[in-house]
Order: sequence, then structure tokens, then C-alpha cells
Amino acid sequence: MKSFYFISSFTIIFLFIGFLFINELEKPKNQFDWTEIRKNIKDTILSIEQQGDVSTRFIGYNARESKQYHRGKWFVDNASSYELKKLINYENGAVKAYSFKALLERNDNNIYSYVVDSYDDETIVYTQSGCVGQEFSLFEFYIMEITPPFHINQSKYKLGFNDSQKETINNLITNHNSKISSLFRLEKIK
Repeated sequence: MKSFYFISSFTIIFLFIGFLFINELEKPKNQFDWTEIRKNIKDTILSIEQQGDVSTRFIGYNARESKQYHRGKWFVDNASSYELKKLINYENGAVKAYSFKALLERNDNNIYSYVVDSYDDETIVYTQSGCVGQEFSLFEFYIMEITPPFHINQSKYKLGFNDSQKETINNLITNHNSKISSLFRLEKIK
């Protein structure tokens, strides 16, 4: 009789642990605070996240027009600066990347902080340009946005970095074990 109670108790405990495990799996992964984010911006962000990449206008072998490009462009053009500053901390790489691009275009005064903070961020940004898909660390993506390859002194943005900030970014680029380090190590941001 004791073994029956033991087995019954064990079964109940096992079922309870299984219930907790399944319940934990069903919780939404993204616990982002959507307050003060407009519904149309949220819907666009969820679509960008679902697609998962940052795209140029034409992609694939047949150069078809990218829906993701248009989503990203709409988001960049329509999100408020407040929403962008909130969404740059979103968990998805494409959302962070589009938020950074928008803040960069608006000459946000925190670009330096976003770049430095991205150095240790493990978020991956997937890109699609033509028929070439690549993945970059968030830091790599940000550096490529502020410093076009081989044209470091010709950024189209007015970054306004002081000498100390430029030195810090150059040191981060040099020390970063990445695809871009060899491109940008040759010529310093001036």
C-alpha cells in the first residue's frame, strides 16, 4: 500500500512539474513594454521581426522588390524619435538596425552611445542585398552604417564625434574580431 501512495505522489509531482514546464513554454518570448508605441508602429515592428532581416529595395536573383524594404522605410519615416529610442532596445536585430538607421538619419545626439553600447551586444543582424544575404553583429552593422566601406571620411551623416569619441570607436573597430575590422583598420575615422 505504501508503494501505491509513493507512486501516486510521484505521479502527481511529475505531472505538476510537467505542467509548469509547458506553461513556461507557452509564455510569450518578447516581454517588450509596448506602452507609448502606436499600434501601426507595433504592427510594423512585428512584421519586420517576423521577416527578420534588413533588406535593400531589390532582392533575389530576379531582383524582385522587397516588402521588407518598404516596411523598414515606412517605419524609419513614421516612427517618432521617442518610439525609436525605445525600440533600439528591442530584442530583434532587424528592429534594432532599422531604429538605428532612423536615429542616424535624424542626427540623434546619442549615436556615439548606441555604437559603443552595441560592442558587447550579441544580437545578430541579417541583411539581404540583391541576391546576397549576410549576417553581422549589431556592432558591425552600426559601424557599416556610420562609415561606408573604404570611405570612412566620407560619411553622409554629420556625426559630430569629438576626438576622444573617434579614438574610442577606432579602438573598438581595431579590437573587434569581425568581418569589418580589416576594412576599417586601414584608415581612421577623422
